[in-house]
Amino acid sequence: MQVYICEMDMDLTMCSKRNIHNRTEEDIGNIIKNWEETPRHYLRVDVRSLLQSVAITEVSIVMSCVLNILP
Repeated sequence: MQVYICEMDMDLTMCSKRNIHNRTEEDIGNIIKNWEETPRHYLRVDVRSLLQSVAITEVSIVMSCVLNILP
């Protein structure tokens, strides 16, 4: 069995906006500051292209909705 690790970008501003656990910005900053990097020998999956595809789909759906509403 193989395990793959997906690492996410840790930007304080973005994490604060996506915060659904009511953590303070200071708490999030401390988590980011104390985060340990994944050891180099672990298999990593780069999901940036997948996340970009999802973002593009979301924008397309929103644009379709907006275009259908406009006269």
